[in-house]
Amino acid sequence: MTTRTQRQPILSEWTDRHRLGLRASFDASWLPWLCGRVLTLLALVVAKELVHSGQVVDPKAIAGSTAGLLGSDAGWYQAIASGGYHHSGVAALRFFPFYPGAAHLIHEVTLLPVSVILVTLTSLFALASTMLAHRLAMFEFGDVRIARAITWLINLAPPAFVMVMGYAEGLFMALGLATFFYLRRRQWWWAAVFAFLAGMTRPTGIVLVLPALVEVLRPSFRVPDWKNGLARIIAVVAPAAGTAAYLIWVQAEFHDFLAPYRYQLQGSHHGLADPLVTVAHALTGALHGSHLGTALHLPWIAGTLVLLVVAFRRLPASYGLLAAAAMAVALSGSNLDSYERYAFAAFPLLFAAATFMRSTRVMTAVIAVCAAGMTGYTVLTFLGAYVP
Repeated sequence: MTTRTQRQPILSEWTDRHRLGLRASFDASWLPWLCGRVLTLLALVVAKELVHSGQVVDPKAIAGSTAGLLGSDAGWYQAIASGGYHHSGVAALRFFPFYPGAAHLIHEVTLLPVSVILVTLTSLFALASTMLAHRLAMFEFGDVRIARAITWLINLAPPAFVMVMGYAEGLFMALGLATFFYLRRRQWWWAAVFAFLAGMTRPTGIVLVLPALVEVLRPSFRVPDWKNGLARIIAVVAPAAGTAAYLIWVQAEFHDFLAPYRYQLQGSHHGLADPLVTVAHALTGALHGSHLGTALHLPWIAGTLVLLVVAFRRLPASYGLLAAAAMAVALSGSNLDSYERYAFAAFPLLFAAATFMRSTRVMTAVIAVCAAGMTGYTVLTFLGAYVP
């Protein structure tokens, strides 16, 4: 039997190892995280200057540059956090509650402006996502270069500016990474906690059921693990339970259980269509010179499909399954708006991309291209020319 004196060195060793892991992840994460914020704010300054100088006079550009980090969907989160769903209108129900709810709670306690809280939370969760991705990559690959590459991709991939704006992406990615972090270590209860919260953060959080099921069914060489049957079941159903908790509240308050999804699937928002039809429509428009805005999404679709294949080949099946589910949801919309953001939230694609960046030369080139791309997309977003 292990005595108390024998357990103390073991606990101390575990604590030291855990602290060193956190320190290494922070050391690898802070600079990419800071660069992402600096580039986004510089893009906002450029957009404001273009409007202020009169070079851009479009009303959407004026509105976008004025709203800044709280433009587009971030404005909905601000309204929900400030006044709740009843004051924001039923269309706001498509924005799940954990992110604005956390901001509202902090506002009630600190009396800080909701706008400041949302932007601060986004940046903190972005740093948490970067550190979690670094630790998860070290667990999967044991390669410092791949782990560092992922920290840069999370903060400088062209759609990564949403991790600076008042969007829920930073929180959602952090929860998804934490879920995988514990699923891969077969720590089912912790995985269930984070998966439940992910289900309350985004409408797509429920897709975490699929990778959780794969991990639960994965063979284990640890003989006692079969005894954790209840924990395994809860880890699988937790994302759906988080989503169901919100839908039950919606039913009680608005008498429409599926209202969040119904409003999300309206044609004016994301809609629902056959992915093949949507892509074919975009291709036809590109060939005939019409719908060029939609056609701009096509290179991203091709690139993410390649990365999906890489994810299935180089990562455990649960990663590829999550990426495939996220892409299927993104492509099933009646339009391709926000496709890049939805694909970006599927972090296994970033892990797949990082496997090509072991070389310092390749990593430097990719980071430079990503930084330029993100800055350009951010300026277009603040000018109302791109929907994130």
